[in-house]
Amino acid sequence: MEYGNPKPLISIFGLILWLIFINVHLNNAMAEVSTPPKDCSQVRVTDVKNVQPYSDKENKIRLGSSLIITVENLQCLLEEEVNKKKKIILFFNGMPMKGIYRESIDKIKNELHFNLKYEDDTKDAWKRLIGSPEGYLLPVSVSVGLEDEYAVATEIDNDKKFNLIIINKRRFYGWVIFTLATLILFIMLAKKSAIIRNYGPASPYSLAWTQMAFWFFLIVSAFIFIRMVTDANASITGSILWLMGIASGTTLGARVIDANKLNSQLQKLMADRETIEAQLNKAKVATPPPPNLSDLENNYSNLLKQIAISRSIRTNVKSRGFIDDILSDINGINLHRFQMFIWTIVLGIILCVTVYRDLSMPDFPETLLALIGISSGTYLGFKFPEQHSL
Repeated sequence: MEYGNPKPLISIFGLILWLIFINVHLNNAMAEVSTPPKDCSQVRVTDVKNVQPYSDKENKIRLGSSLIITVENLQCLLEEEVNKKKKIILFFNGMPMKGIYRESIDKIKNELHFNLKYEDDTKDAWKRLIGSPEGYLLPVSVSVGLEDEYAVATEIDNDKKFNLIIINKRRFYGWVIFTLATLILFIMLAKKSAIIRNYGPASPYSLAWTQMAFWFFLIVSAFIFIRMVTDANASITGSILWLMGIASGTTLGARVIDANKLNSQLQKLMADRETIEAQLNKAKVATPPPPNLSDLENNYSNLLKQIAISRSIRTNVKSRGFIDDILSDINGINLHRFQMFIWTIVLGIILCVTVYRDLSMPDFPETLLALIGISSGTYLGFKFPEQHSL
């Protein structure tokens, strides 16, 4: 036997390699036939369940609800989430609810779990969807999709839409009743007490106290309204704190100015009384009595009346009517009071519109807050020369 010829061994080795190559390709071909490619164009939402349904007959959801969404061909969507590095989010009426991401996945049942939360990162999405509410319910189609992309097809549309509860009727009626009750109670107190008056129950109404009460009721009502719709506490912005601070500071400043003016007026009257008393006593003992004795006696009598009125001005100065009181002093209606009143109304309207439209407290520009501060400062400045009617 000859061992020097390697050709038979090379032929056998080549045949073995060829058989291995053929076997691998056959296995790959069989695998392709047995495992058809995934059709990711057929990803769609087929069912939505509310974890805490309101009834068996109505599909209702609200902020705070938990949804279980069934997605056909969910695996394709999950693969896209990994490949594109984009999170799966919820869609209502084709609108991306940014910030509302899937909480969990059930790959066996093809289900995604979402919580309808109202937080800082979801406020913008909810504002676009339910801001400026026109009713208690909003029918919504429900779908999912990748962030910054379109929603996948959904069967939860048309007659299968969910009803999103924007405003709970019971809460709304409770809010209305509470607001009206407190407003009526406040008006009754304003008429019969000194809650927004300068001194006593019958004294003139105070513009500063009225402004402070206006912001108090408006902010409390807005806070409760936002809580009622979003089921979350409204963030008190820096602008709101500044408005309350300006109103409180204006009220305190006005009270201090009025008290100082009353004290200074009384001190002046007391000094005048001492002067006239000295002149009157000297005239009474003079022989013969001076011709101006009767004038001194009349002046002294009038001065005593003014002192009595000054001491009891808190009960003697009467109201001339709400509008007349807050817009005028002894000289009549003043521009500085009028402008403060108008700016307060304008900002109050802006606050109401913002709360209704955006479901959040407004954040006024610094220049606008400065304007309000200037208006209040002007009001306090002009209170120094104002005179009380004695």
